[in-house]
Amino acid sequence: MKNGTSARVKTSKIAKQTNTYILITMLFQLILSLIASVITSLWTYFEGDKCWYIYPTGDNNEMSLPVLMVQQTGVWFIALMNFVPISLLVTLEMINFIQAYFISVDITVCDEPRGLQASVQSSNLNEELGMVHYIFSDKTGTLTQNVMEFKRFSAGQYEYGSENPREKEYPPGVTNVNFDDPKYD
Repeated sequence: MKNGTSARVKTSKIAKQTNTYILITMLFQLILSLIASVITSLWTYFEGDKCWYIYPTGDNNEMSLPVLMVQQTGVWFIALMNFVPISLLVTLEMINFIQAYFISVDITVCDEPRGLQASVQSSNLNEELGMVHYIFSDKTGTLTQNVMEFKRFSAGQYEYGSENPREKEYPPGVTNVNFDDPKYD
């Protein structure tokens, strides 16, 4: 069945980036743990009996070197666990959940003709709201009947043009322009 496939999981770009950064951080943590475990294990195995205050009974050689390395890798991995801030993930999820709640109870976000309130299906996509990726332009005029007029534009923090421009005479061939800025009269 072609349409019988399961729906893909939708995640925001921020969630994907966060997951990537966490994986990189955990790999770095594992590499550091392996390096530290090799150094610690070798020191414990060969030099540990000289430090009576760390091993008072002299039991530093009870385990074989590979077993000691595996144990020390776990010890160092737990010791370096603060590299991945779990509270960051919890905070991000809580913020997404609270934003989803506010979107669903906001009375200004509704379809008045049909009487439908906003419904949040996935709280992970809140970050994607308001991000414009594509601007479609109708050059043929089939949807707009060529009534788009150039009235105003902004560049950075400066705005040019006015909301209610005065009628002007433009040269032949200049169409759909109704630009008027009193500053440049």
